[in-house]
Amino acid sequence: MIRIAVIEEESELLKLEKQLTEEYFRSKGLICEIQSYRNVEWFLLELREEMADIYILGDSMTSKSGLEIARKIREYYVGAVIMFVTNSTKYAVDAYEVNAYRYIIKDNIEQKIKEAYNSLLPGLMEKERHYYVTEKKGSIEKIYYGDICYLKKEGKYVIFKQRITETKVRKSLTEILRLLNDDRFLQIDKNCAVNVDYVVSLKNYDIEMYDGSILTVAKQRLAKIREIIGQYWKVSDKNIL
Repeated sequence: MIRIAVIEEESELLKLEKQLTEEYFRSKGLICEIQSYRNVEWFLLELREEMADIYILGDSMTSKSGLEIARKIREYYVGAVIMFVTNSTKYAVDAYEVNAYRYIIKDNIEQKIKEAYNSLLPGLMEKERHYYVTEKKGSIEKIYYGDICYLKKEGKYVIFKQRITETKVRKSLTEILRLLNDDRFLQIDKNCAVNVDYVVSLKNYDIEMYDGSILTVAKQRLAKIREIIGQYWKVSDKNIL
């Protein structure tokens, strides 16, 4: 599922952005979940609870500018796509500060938002194709890679900590990582691996995740982990521009 957050105080513009987004992804046969916010403070309170794939921001709010909101998003989610809806092309210069994917002029929103989604679509569809399947007690579950925040070994099980829920799988962490076979999953000690997209910071031996969880890096892995995370984030920044 593709998750999109729209933050806009103008009610009619918010309604239009949501409508255009729903129509676009419906026409492509894709499911998208749209969270819309007119209240910036409410959005910021919920920001760390769940990461969206795309954030659409107005350029000016009563309490904070779109640029201030984008900086806050970047603190938590390096790889998220940020787009601005604005009245002026001058705003584009500032937008590059937060690696904004695109800025859209309000007067031409119907055409430009479609063009932006067309450009993003291959990457979004590729993301939806990567998933892990679990089977137990007659049930089957599909876990998308992008929803996995981190993996933690507990006894005979590996806990898949996801955006909203958790899933237990009776396999070794080594086997899970082999099956996932994806560079975004990084083993930080013998019992834990993180999805780098959800890492907020690395300080000393502690990794802070988007939900506030603190996970400790094994001493012998620290230098390599710091190098890999740094390189991964640099590549993510380039892909956003």
